[in-house]
Amino acid sequence: MAADRRLKILGMIEQCVCRDRMNVHGEAEDNFADIATLWNVLLKRKLAAPIGPLDVAMCMIAVKLSRMVTSPNSPDNWIDAGGYATCGGGIVLQRNGNGVPNPEDGH
Repeated sequence: MAADRRLKILGMIEQCVCRDRMNVHGEAEDNFADIATLWNVLLKRKLAAPIGPLDVAMCMIAVKLSRMVTSPNSPDNWIDAGGYATCGGGIVLQRNGNGVPNPEDGH
């Protein structure tokens, strides 16, 4: 059943985001902030505005989309893209007061 396959992928994303990667790299929000700081230093002469943690999540999704062009059948690319989207969504919820939807988002 399609729902079972989707649940399997969601479980794999959860394992990645909430256990495996978190145990190795720490909290995504903190890690993405560190990455943003490094990218800002590396790109300071090219940036019109600073990069933030949410930008990191979006750029990492773009990396996975790029990899999907040559490897669309790799579950890892789909799982990682879902993981980055999940982390980005967590950053948005944190910014909006731990889960309070932003009325400007139309929710």
